[in-house]
Amino acid sequence: SSTSAETHALGLRATLGLTYDLGASTLGLYYQTEQKHKFQNIIETSPGSYADLDIEQPANVGFGVANNSLMGGKLLVMADVLYKFWEDTDFWGDLYQDQWVFSTGAQLSAGKWRYRIGYGYGEDPTDSNASAPIGGLTQINSSFGVIPLSDPVVNYLQATQTEVIYKHRATIGLGYAGFLIPELDVDLHFGWQFEESRDYGTGSLSGGGATEAEVSSWHAGAGLTWKF
Repeated sequence: SSTSAETHALGLRATLGLTYDLGASTLGLYYQTEQKHKFQNIIETSPGSYADLDIEQPANVGFGVANNSLMGGKLLVMADVLYKFWEDTDFWGDLYQDQWVFSTGAQLSAGKWRYRIGYGYGEDPTDSNASAPIGGLTQINSSFGVIPLSDPVVNYLQATQTEVIYKHRATIGLGYAGFLIPELDVDLHFGWQFEESRDYGTGSLSGGGATEAEVSSWHAGAGLTWKF
C-alpha cells in the first residue's frame, strides 16, 4: 500500500545579480535565496496518520566570466562556479552537504548558426553521516508496518531516493537566428550526466552488505526566442 500522498505546494525565491562589462570580457555575480515548500499530509508515519514535510531548495551563490575576444568575436568562451548551501535547508540539509559546481562552455557563431559545447563538474553532495530525524521524521509506515529511520534505513533511502551522485556532465547545442521570421530564434540542446556509482551504508543492512546506487541520465530540449 502507498505510504505517501499526492500534494501540492507553492514556493517563492528571489535572485539578485550584478554584471560588470570589461569590453571583451564580462563578469557576473548572483545570489539566490532558499525556496521553501510545505507539503501537507504527505507521508504516512503510522497507520492512518500523515505528517507534513517542509522541503527547501538551497540558497546559491555564483560567479562567472565570459569572453568574446577570440576569432574576431565569433567565439564566446565562458566559465562559472556555483556554491549550493544544502546544509542550511530543511529536509535536504539532513541528507546533503554543501556543494561546489563548476561549468565551462563555448559558443561559435557562423552566420545565423550558433554551435555550443559545455562541460560541468559537481561534487557528490551526499552526507555519509546522515541519520534521523530526516525532515523531522523518525519513522515511516509501510505495508510491513512502522519502520524506524535507523541508520541502515536512512542509507537505503539515500541510495534509492536521493542518489544525485553524478559528477561529470557534457552538453552540445545548436541555434539558428531568424528561424522562419527575423525576430524568431530556435535553439536545441542535448546533455548527458555520466554514470557514477557509490555504496551507501557499512554492511549493517539485513542480509549483509551495503546498498549500491548507480546512476546516469540524459536530457534534451528545444526553445524559441521571440525578439521584440
